[in-house]
Amino acid sequence: MTKTQTMKLALYTEPLPPSFRWVPTNPWRGTEEFYVQTATNLVALGHSVTVFYDGADTQLDGVDYVSRSRYRGGFDVVLCCNTPPPALLPGTKHVYWTNLYKDTIERHLWADAFVAISAFASDQFGVIDSDAGRRQAAVVPHGLAPEDLQILPGPKEPIALYSSSMDRGGHMLKALWDSFGVKDLQGTPIRLVCTEGKLSNAEVRDLYRRSLLWLHPGLGVELFCISALKAKAAGCLCLYSPVMALGETIGQQSGHVALGSLFWKRRAAGLVREALESGKYKSEEAQISGVGLPSWLTVTTKLESVLKSV
Repeated sequence: MTKTQTMKLALYTEPLPPSFRWVPTNPWRGTEEFYVQTATNLVALGHSVTVFYDGADTQLDGVDYVSRSRYRGGFDVVLCCNTPPPALLPGTKHVYWTNLYKDTIERHLWADAFVAISAFASDQFGVIDSDAGRRQAAVVPHGLAPEDLQILPGPKEPIALYSSSMDRGGHMLKALWDSFGVKDLQGTPIRLVCTEGKLSNAEVRDLYRRSLLWLHPGLGVELFCISALKAKAAGCLCLYSPVMALGETIGQQSGHVALGSLFWKRRAAGLVREALESGKYKSEEAQISGVGLPSWLTVTTKLESVLKSV
């Protein structure tokens, strides 16, 4: 396939239980944001794109969203997201995309190529030697939307945002956070906010903009953690456990603090108090920009090169 050839592409998404069904508008969890942003940017790159998902037929930003039950093939390349397609049809190439924990390459030898959400995910996905050479998953991470990269500077508020994917939270994260001594913060001006999927994308983005801290004990399974990327773009101080891909996503940027899980209860409250007492959150210069962070278009272009290579 030539570098300039327009492709007829499909994203075939994994089946989800009714409680996790989604729509192309909002709110999104991290994986749904990947689906929508990747499809939208592939259209911007000149390709035709259909997303097969557990939802009603609709069109948004040039992308056709169609019920998974209507998949019949007829595409140049299908990006199979955490699941194989119903059938491997002749004339179609298949690329397997994974953000699953303990997924392995041996389970997906039907695919023509592999993509993983992070280096951590690619490493644990594994490698395999074949007649065609060594095969492993290319790393294509999440990106940021223009709205995430154009947050205006402004003063922070004493808010500690506790979240995982963009709208994921609720009882699981609250229970984890309670186990790490959140009561030690009582009496401080800090306000803990845990997103629960009840806010629009714009409201969650505004919450990042206003929050001084982004907190994540990291006991859950994190193969990338898109909210960590959003927190960096919004100028939040990240206080986290560097397990799985969290350290990779946040990186070595100055100011962020990595704590081992065993030290959370002992040190997290003190670090939060220290951040508050510094008064930096009141400054008009408190926020940093998203300069240097990847856009969705940048990472989709990298994905496009994988799709063209098969």
